[in-house]
Amino acid sequence: MPLEKFEQLVKKRESLFKSKKFEQLIKKRDLFLKKHKLFAKKMHFYIKKAQPFFGRISPYIKKCTETIKNLYTPVISFLKSKITSWWQVVIIVLFCIIFLYYPIGSLIINDIDTSSDFHPQTSDGRLASVDTMSHLINREVHHKLWTPNLPFLFPSYVLDNMPAFQTGIMSAVSQMARAIDTLPLSKASDTARNSRTEGTKLLQYPPDIWLFSPQNKLLPVTSSNTQYKKARKNYNIFNQEIASGNAVLDRTPQNLLLMMLIIKKDLENTIGKTENHIREESLSFIDFSADTVFYFEKGKLYAYSQIFRDLGLDFKDTMIRYDIYQQWTSMLSVLNEGGTYEPMIIRNASPDSSFAPNHLITLNSLASRSLDHINNIIIKLTNLTDTK
Repeated sequence: MPLEKFEQLVKKRESLFKSKKFEQLIKKRDLFLKKHKLFAKKMHFYIKKAQPFFGRISPYIKKCTETIKNLYTPVISFLKSKITSWWQVVIIVLFCIIFLYYPIGSLIINDIDTSSDFHPQTSDGRLASVDTMSHLINREVHHKLWTPNLPFLFPSYVLDNMPAFQTGIMSAVSQMARAIDTLPLSKASDTARNSRTEGTKLLQYPPDIWLFSPQNKLLPVTSSNTQYKKARKNYNIFNQEIASGNAVLDRTPQNLLLMMLIIKKDLENTIGKTENHIREESLSFIDFSADTVFYFEKGKLYAYSQIFRDLGLDFKDTMIRYDIYQQWTSMLSVLNEGGTYEPMIIRNASPDSSFAPNHLITLNSLASRSLDHINNIIIKLTNLTDTK
């Protein structure tokens, strides 16, 4: 190599070592090494602390492993003696999938929760109804498995009641979000407005999207549960803005009326769809989709019973002042009855049958009664707003 080229290479390397990019890389490396050392120290500290605990449980672990070995060895020897060809292995695997994986897995996953033990905090000015919406999303999407979008790989694929119930809950939450999004805000920050709008938009996302688009199975998309988690985060930000005084939502009869009109439409649509199903399928020998329709409406009534209970706290002064509270509590009682209605087997028998019940008619009658109370509340609120 000529001397001139060698000198040029040396100069290039020197300029590289003196450059800002190289300095930044060195700093990043040093920072990474520092973090690594701190992590190693912490892990060493926790391992030292955990040693006495591991010492106490190690005899039990040894006993468990010995027991498993004692059970495992005869089972393997028995299977080796009986299984002589590959097709027998296939039959055993299929048997385990059909009679163990799906039935046992679905029993473990199945959880239709109609509890009313959540109590939001209202002392800081937050909207109790929004807190309840956030709780329902968190419970169904985070603490439980969101089942409406899961494919056949999951044991919950054989379930239909829980997915329908969860879909009903999320449908009610999304309608409530639409109702809140229509309300005027005063003295509102951009954060409050944007988070409310974005949260409402995300809650309109279909409940049955897993990892791929329904139109193109090869195109990956955001899952339903991920979108609902984002929506919850946005509504928590909105509620925090309300609590901090960065947005004001007036608890007036006009605002309550706007919300009730949207919920009224939603309940009318749900009741109408159930009535159509009863009319079309009640004469069938067995209606296999009756429980899906039932649990969707049940989930919706349950969610509204929880949200309206705490919406009553948000508008308590307005309700007492304008004499709506008694009508409101009657509506809550009917919604709660519908949300907790739990027949052992769902039947959609002929309405005039003397031998078989029709649980869809019973549930729909509860939804209609709650709608009657909502209509009475709307009439009262409309009269109040007209007189003003």
